[in-house]
Amino acid sequence: MPFDPPLSCEEIEAAFGELFKDVTLLPCGGQGAVFKCTHQPSNEVVALKIYYTDQVQQRTQREIDLMKRIDADAIVRLVVSGEIFIRNNKCIFMATRFIHGKVLSEVITQNKIEISVIAKCGHYIAKAIQLLWAERIVHRDINPKNIMLKNEGSAVLIDLGIARHIELEALTMPGCTWGTPGYFSPEQARAVRQLSYKSDIFALGITLQECLAGKHPVNRRQDLLLNGCPIKTNTIRNDIPQPMVKTIDSMVKFRAYDRPRIEEILKTFELFI
Repeated sequence: MPFDPPLSCEEIEAAFGELFKDVTLLPCGGQGAVFKCTHQPSNEVVALKIYYTDQVQQRTQREIDLMKRIDADAIVRLVVSGEIFIRNNKCIFMATRFIHGKVLSEVITQNKIEISVIAKCGHYIAKAIQLLWAERIVHRDINPKNIMLKNEGSAVLIDLGIARHIELEALTMPGCTWGTPGYFSPEQARAVRQLSYKSDIFALGITLQECLAGKHPVNRRQDLLLNGCPIKTNTIRNDIPQPMVKTIDSMVKFRAYDRPRIEEILKTFELFI
C-alpha cells in the first residue's frame, strides 16, 4: 500500500539528514514516491525513489542490481541506493541521475515529432535493449512513459523495475503478465516465460508508430496486437523514409524470429539522425 498520507519533503529531509538537500516532490512514482533533490556527496541532482512492501522491494533490489552492472548513456544511471527507515518501515531507496527533458508520452501529445527525433529515439532505445540483452535481460515494459527525451536530443530508458534476467527466478506468478497493455509482444501477452530481446523490439516498434502518429496505433487495444500490429507504418503519415517504414513494420511482426536484429535497427536509424 502507498504511504498514507503521502510522504512529505520534510520527512525525506529528516530521514536522510545531510545525504540529500533541496528536496521537492515529483508528480510520478508508480509503486513508490519520487523526489527531486541534490545528493550532497556528489553534488548531483537526482531523482530519489522510495519503495515499500516486500514484493516491490524485491523488484526494486533487482532493478538496483541491474543498474549497477550497466553504465551507458541510453539507460538512466544509478547514483546511490540503500535502505532507510521511514514511519517505522524499512524501505529501499534509489537515486538516479536527474534527466533534464520530457517524458516521451508527454511529447507525443504536444507536438508532431520530427523524423530525425524519432530516429534518434529509436536508435538510443534500441541501443539500451542491446545493452540489456548482453546481460541476458529483457526489459518487458518499453513504452513512452518509460522513455525520456533529453533536452539535447538523446533518449534514455528510465525504468528497469520489471526487467528480468532470463536465468533468474521470476517475481511474477505463472500465467501473469507484467508490463503495459498495448505494448506487449504477442508472446508476452501469452505469458511465455522465456522471452527474448525480440519482445522488447516489438514494444519499441509500437512506441515508434505512436511517435509518428501522435497517438497509439490501435488505441492500446492489446487484443488487436495478438497477431502482430495490423497498422502499416506508411499509412500513418507521408514523410516517413522507406527504410524506416520497412524496419518499423518488421519490428511489430507476429513471430519473434521475423523481427530484425538490433544491429539492423541501429543501422537504419543512423541514416536519419
